[in-house]
Amino acid sequence: MRCPTCGQNSPETWKVLKVDFGGGTASYRDDIRGPGADRYKVDWMQCANQDCREIVIRVHKTGIRITGGQEPVGVVTSLVVWPPGGAARRVVDPIVPPPMRDDLNEAASILDLSPRMSAVLARSILADLLAEFAGHKEFGLETQIDSFNKNTSHPRALRENLHRFRETANLGAHTTTSDQGAVIRVEREEAEWTLDLVARLFDYLIVTPASDKKMRDAIDEKIRAANRKPIKPLPDDPTG
Repeated sequence: MRCPTCGQNSPETWKVLKVDFGGGTASYRDDIRGPGADRYKVDWMQCANQDCREIVIRVHKTGIRITGGQEPVGVVTSLVVWPPGGAARRVVDPIVPPPMRDDLNEAASILDLSPRMSAVLARSILADLLAEFAGHKEFGLETQIDSFNKNTSHPRALRENLHRFRETANLGAHTTTSDQGAVIRVEREEAEWTLDLVARLFDYLIVTPASDKKMRDAIDEKIRAANRKPIKPLPDDPTG
């Protein structure tokens, strides 16, 4: 599994947490009985990355669902309860400004509780990101995205995703209904996709340019130390 804290892959070494119901050794069980047929189980593991070693804790709820006259079906719902944000948590490079890093992890932390509000927060992060690191300070996210997408030097797939991000974010920011009057909700998978896209834009607009500049500066310094002529900059790109 991917550790929610460090982002590294770790072997799945889950251990079930047994519950003592107060009757000695024989009273230990690995599940808790809820109302009706509901059962709850807790398991945990430790990240194998020696620089992390964070504990990951999950809760599993097993219930019975009966739909459309069919036979009862056991349904298991699992939720990572530690670290906060669980499986949706993103590992963000420290070079990304702390307010944006914190906002992304806050959006991840509420993904299971409210996909709609998670998407709304992702929309706010994107607006700040496009303004500060892409120079699109227009009023309104839709206008910012349109301006960004007009620049065909940006990857096509990224522009296509932003084109659809705008609509997903709008569903979260406003109550929208279908032709039949049903409220259209933001699903968890859609909200998580918006978080993935924001994380990709962190890499594209902040992390990769900074990493490239660091390497170019190191090469220039090595050339100066060798008393060689500096590398001439590329000519300006054609305009129009």
